[in-house]
Amino acid sequence: TVRCGRTLRLRIDIRHVHLPCLDELRGVAVTAVGKHVCGAATDLMLRSVVSPKPRPGEDFECRGIGVALCCHHLCNLDDYVNPGYVESAGLSREEFGTVCSLSAWASIDRNAIGSRQRIGLTCKAFLDAGRCLYLRERDFDASLVAYCSSDETPENRLLIATKL
Repeated sequence: TVRCGRTLRLRIDIRHVHLPCLDELRGVAVTAVGKHVCGAATDLMLRSVVSPKPRPGEDFECRGIGVALCCHHLCNLDDYVNPGYVESAGLSREEFGTVCSLSAWASIDRNAIGSRQRIGLTCKAFLDAGRCLYLRERDFDASLVAYCSSDETPENRLLIATKL
């Protein structure tokens, strides 16, 4: 753990992070920001800052989240924040893996908009909708916005959430 002014930097595998347990953040309102938090790391980040039920001794509040979404093809069902959403869509584990793989088609050729690219964009939208629903179920107002033109990068979606 490294502190620089009011910034706290953790050097740890995100899979093992549960921010409400950190003494340094006790009683502190936090805004979580991430750029290039690839695939499942986005889900692990969301889980690390949004606790469904506080544990004894936790005094932590995440007031906002901003994460630039990318690399959806690296998602997996074991880490995805909303497996119930996947189940309600009637997808098996294998089909979820296919959705993740096909999401890469959104970025295959930035100059050619075709059926493959539309399939990839639809797969990404499915994954991101489940993430937004996860946050809404935990009293966040969550939405997706484009933070730059898709001409600059097809990975141009930002998930923004604020605590209600």
